[in-house]
Order: sequence, then structure tokens, then C-alpha cells
Amino acid sequence: MNAVIRSSVLRPPEIEFLGRIERNLAIVADLSRADVLMCVRVGRDIAVASQARPHSMAPIHPQDISGTRLKAEEASQIERALESGRPSSAEIERWGTRAPMVRQVHPVLGPQGRVVAAITIETNLIEHERQRRRHPVFRRALASLQKAAFSDEIPGVVELIPFGEQDGVIYVDVQRRIRYLSGIATNFYRKLGYMDPLVGRHVEYLETGDDELVGQALDEGRCLRGESKAQDREWVRQVVPVLGENERPLQWLRSRLWPNRRVGKTSGVVGAFLMVHDETEARRRERELQVKSAMIQETHHRVKNNLQTIVSLLRMEARRTTSEEARRVLEESMNRIHSISVVHEFMANQGEGKINLREVGQRLVAHMRQMANSPNHQISFTLSGPDIFVPSQQATSSALVINELLQNAAEHGLAGRDVGAVSLVLADLGDRVLIQVSDDGAGLPNDFDLHRDGSVGLNVVQVLVRDDLKGEVSLSSNAGVTATVTFPKPVER
Repeated sequence: MNAVIRSSVLRPPEIEFLGRIERNLAIVADLSRADVLMCVRVGRDIAVASQARPHSMAPIHPQDISGTRLKAEEASQIERALESGRPSSAEIERWGTRAPMVRQVHPVLGPQGRVVAAITIETNLIEHERQRRRHPVFRRALASLQKAAFSDEIPGVVELIPFGEQDGVIYVDVQRRIRYLSGIATNFYRKLGYMDPLVGRHVEYLETGDDELVGQALDEGRCLRGESKAQDREWVRQVVPVLGENERPLQWLRSRLWPNRRVGKTSGVVGAFLMVHDETEARRRERELQVKSAMIQETHHRVKNNLQTIVSLLRMEARRTTSEEARRVLEESMNRIHSISVVHEFMANQGEGKINLREVGQRLVAHMRQMANSPNHQISFTLSGPDIFVPSQQATSSALVINELLQNAAEHGLAGRDVGAVSLVLADLGDRVLIQVSDDGAGLPNDFDLHRDGSVGLNVVQVLVRDDLKGEVSLSSNAGVTATVTFPKPVER
């Protein structure tokens, strides 16, 4: 809203006032089952300063249109409301289409009593007709809520969560008697065994904790939210008080003079909307996911431990063997298994989320530094690059690739040298990831061919990059050897 407001001619108190009104728009959109737009004058134009899309149905404007300046034919009804200060309702064509919609326009009076904005409530013809056929009690209560919401901030409104398509709504009067239930709300309470009609009954009859929450909201004149269990169901309940039209100025004054005071039934609150959401299935799925996640993490932990046990066994065999060739093969196998165990350790600690490739690289560089160096053999290993998060499968393949390239650089690129440097560079190329390992050795022979002359480690790299990562690998020689691997990031869904 700020960018549009800054371009308007509104005064600071009016801007602050509209900021309070803006916080009401989301719940109005959900209960009205309509898009709600706040429009202001910007120069000679009318612009959308704020937008609230309903969670209870498909919106008229699914895209964000905040900041949009309206065409003359789109703004004429709003222009009249800003000039006359009178509300109106009209059937118009939806922006950019020929589809009809119904738009209600409500002028907003600022603190000094002048019209500072217009709020539109826009919905399709079918939904407008459905709302028109709803019980008069609901329609009157909704109209009162809309008027109150466009007059000042509803106390406690920021604590509310969206009201969805599968949620039920009840209207309770100031005596806490049920005057309206939606079909979904009726079905919710039938699941709890309330088969008789509930309209006209005191909300205390429900024995679900609704009475206490509704009573507190009516007494305090503010929105409240609570969670409870009834039988085997888990509920999220929200209460939005409805202020009587003649009492709104007094309520506004009371809320400013005594913000923490319980205002009681004399505050002008004439009823309240009770919104009911059945959270049972969502909570059940959440608990199942938590159990499955814990089981998966435990599996990764055990795999990591088993891999480390295998490494320990191979290390024992490497110490016992008298064959240098066998010792070299065993050490290479240990490094490969270690690189896989590093990824499983990350997954055991943080679940099945994405793995930070830089952290994996740090662990592998530290391991290679420990394995390759001795008092008479000093090779510098460095890592540079940003945090790059990839799925666990890509992280496992990348770890193996990094391990092979580091090992190849230390063993072959710096063969015959007691001192040298190996660097690992990671880069985020947007839709691709780059892994680059360089050494400062003698370089490659002029007739070197990767596919023909590559070592076992380089052959492993080629297979992993081609088949698992769906990427490319290349070698270049210039004051040493640089191995470059690039592969695409997975498409987000």
C-alpha cells in the first residue's frame, strides 16, 4: 500500500488510518467470499492501494493488482463514490475480460470526516446470488461487519487466520443465542452428535467450549482465536464481534481512551461471527509426517553408522596388507564411502530437506586435508563459494564427484610433489550448479583424452555427472589442471 499512498495527496493521519483499515480487509474478503480492494486517488487517476483475496473461494483477481491504475471505465463507479461519499452497487465487466461481476463500492471517511478512499467488494454473479439467498440474519450481520471494518480497525483482527472454503460459520447474537449456521457448520456439529436444529439455542448448549470464547469476545469487543478438542475432533475457532452501527464512534473512542479495558455488553457489540475449522485430518497428517520423518532420520543415522563401520574395517585391512596397490584401492574405497556417509549424516540431522552443498564440501575438504597430508607431504586444500542447497539425491552424487576430483588432484595432479595446492570452487549459476576443482601441478599431456585416458576416479565422475546429475564434465590444463562440472538444478514444483 505504501508506494501508492506516497503518490497520493493524503495527510499523515489519513495514511495511518488507512493502514488500520487495511488490516481488516482479509477477514472481510473471506466472509464476503469476494475480492476486497482499497482504492485511492493518485493525481487524476484511481489506483488500487491494497488488495485482499478470499480464501473461501476462487478470487476474481488471482494476480496481485496492488499499485494498478484503473482505466476510466473501470474507475467511474469508484470516482462517484469518492466525490459523493455514497455507497453503490453495480454489475460490471471483469477487468480485462467480458465476464460480468458485481461490485459494491463503499466510501471511507477519514479522521477529519472527508472521503479518503473507496473500498470495493467484487464477486462473480453466481456467488453474488448465493450470498443474496442466504438468511437475512447473516446478510445483516455481514453488512454491519463490513461497515465497521471500513470505519476503523477491528480490535484483535491481526490474530485471525484465513477462513477457508471448508470452514463453517455461525452468527451468535449478544445474548449468545445462535441465529445462523452455515451448512458446513451444521455438519461439523452433527459429527459431534448434535442432530437437533441449533438455531435459537444458547451457544452454551453445544458444550464444546464455544460459549466461553464467544462470551469473552462479546465482553471485550475484540477478535479471539482458540483451539479445542471435542470427542475425537480437533477444532480451531475464531470469533469476530459485530458492532452496532450507532455505537461505532463510541467504540472507536473507548478503544483509544482505554485500550486494555473490558468494554462489556454496553460497548455496542450486537453479536459475533463464530468461524469453525475442523483441523482433525490436518493434525493427523502432520503427526504421521512427524513419525515418518523421525523414522527416516533414524534410518539415515543407522546408515551413516554402518558406513563408518565399513570404513573402519577397510582401514584395518589397509594397515594389514603388504601390497601398495591393494592399500591404494582400499583407501580410495574408504574415501568414497566417507563422502556418502557425510550426506547421510546431514540427512540424519536435518531430515529430508535440501542439503547445503558448501557444508558437504567443507567436510570433504577437511577429510582430504587430513588424509593427504603428512610431515613430509603438505598440500593446501581450500574451498570458496556460496551456500547452495540441493536435494539429497543430488547432494549424494555431488559429494562423490567432489571426493573423486579432490582425490584425483592430490594423487595425480600433484604426483611426485611434496608441496602443492588444490582448490574447490562452488558457484550458483541460477538454474545450474558449478563444481570446479583445480590444482597447481604439471598439467595434462598434450594428447590427453578424458574418455580414453581417464583414471578410475575420473570414469566414476563421468558416470555420476552424466547419469545421475544430467550434467557435463570437462578438463582444462593451464598451470595445472581444472576439472569443471555443471549440472541443472531440479525444477521446483
